[in-house]
Amino acid sequence: MIRPIIIVCAYNEQQNVTALLEAMKAQTYGDFSFYLIDDGSVDATFSRAQSYISEHSLSHFHILRKEHVGKEAAMREAIMSVENGNALILTTDADCQPPATWVECMVKKFEETGAAMLIGPVAIDDSHPLQATEFLSIEAVTLGSAALGHPLMCGGANLGFTKDAYIKANEYMPQGVDNGGDMYLLEAMKKQKLPISPVVSNSAIVVTNGSDSIGGFIRQRTRWAGKAPNYTDWEIIAAGLITVMIQASLIAALIGAIFLPQLLYIWLVKIIIDFIILGVTAYKIEKTKLIQYILPVSIVYPFYVTATLIIAFFRK
Repeated sequence: MIRPIIIVCAYNEQQNVTALLEAMKAQTYGDFSFYLIDDGSVDATFSRAQSYISEHSLSHFHILRKEHVGKEAAMREAIMSVENGNALILTTDADCQPPATWVECMVKKFEETGAAMLIGPVAIDDSHPLQATEFLSIEAVTLGSAALGHPLMCGGANLGFTKDAYIKANEYMPQGVDNGGDMYLLEAMKKQKLPISPVVSNSAIVVTNGSDSIGGFIRQRTRWAGKAPNYTDWEIIAAGLITVMIQASLIAALIGAIFLPQLLYIWLVKIIIDFIILGVTAYKIEKTKLIQYILPVSIVYPFYVTATLIIAFFRK
C-alpha cells in the first residue's frame, strides 16, 4: 500500500493552519505522513499547529520549525530529507482546503499511471466569485494542456511527484529563486521527459483563498507574471506570448472601434469563446453558479492582464 508524504510550508498562517490540519485529519485515506514546515513564523502558527496535533494525538502528523529561508528553500530541504526515493510526495499550501478525498484521489491516480508528476485541480473559494470565475480559465488551461500531453501550468496548491523525479528535475531548476518553484519543477520534468498526468476529479479539487482586495489580487498576479523571464520551456513561453498578443489585440480593437465599429465583433467572438470554455469548466467542476460572472470577467480580463504585465516588467 502506498504511503504518501504530504509536505506543507507555512509562514505566518495562524488564521489558516487549524483549518488545514482539520482537513488533513478528515482524509478518507488514512495511511500517510503529514509534515508541516514552519518557515520561521513570527505569529502563532507553530503553537496552534503543535497544540492541535497534540490534542488530537495525531502521531502521523509532524511539525518542524525552521529559520525563515523562504518557501522554496524550505520545501526543497523537506523534500530532500525524504528517505524513500519512490515515495509519492503531495504538496498543498497552508491557506488551502483539500477535500476529504484528496489524498485518496491522488494516490489512485498515481497507482493508475505511475506518473512522475501529478497536476491536481485547484479552485478559488466561493466567497470571491469573480476571482473564482477568472480562475476557471487557468484550470481549463492547466488540466486541458496536461491531458493533451503538453502541460503548460501547475500549482503547488495541488501537486504530486516522487522524490527520485524531483532529484532528476532539480538540476534544471533555477536556484535561489523564492517564487515559482511549481512552474520551474514542471519545466524541469518536461526537460527530463518524465511522465506527467492531470488529476481530473471533483473529489481532488483543493480550494484556496481568494484575495480580499483588488490590490492583493493584482500583486498576486504580478508575482506570477514575474516568473516568466526565468521560463525556458518553449511551449510555456509560446503560450504566454500568444496570451499577451491576444489581450493587446483586444485592447487595440476596442480603441480602433472608435473609427471602425466593426472591430467590436472581435470582442463578441472572444465573449462567446469565453462562455463556452468557462461554462464547460464550471459545469464539470459543479460550479455552475459562476456562469453568471463570465461576462464581466471576460470584459475586464484583457485590461488587468496587461496591467499586471506592465507592473511586473517595471519591477524588474
